[in-house]
Amino acid sequence: MELLFRVLFGCPRCFQAAGSVLLTFSIGMLLGAWRLAKRVNRVEDATGMNIDLTKALEVLPFPTTAGGYAFAIAGVIVGLAMVRFGSWAAKL
Repeated sequence: MELLFRVLFGCPRCFQAAGSVLLTFSIGMLLGAWRLAKRVNRVEDATGMNIDLTKALEVLPFPTTAGGYAFAIAGVIVGLAMVRFGSWAAKL
């Protein structure tokens, strides 16, 4: 925790940039998983078959379980907080 405060007040722009990277990555993962789920549902509706993609989805870096979605949402929240704290510390 002390290291985070040192980085925050020592280089607020670096802290803000790290938060921006985390925020962008987490949002990308959420949107990618959402698009994949929509596409799978569309194919299942068109063919009338239930597609089991568990092995294929384990290889992809997208969150496919409830825990994965929760982790990605937590990444969005932490990234947004890092960006806000970095901009706040830059004003001091």
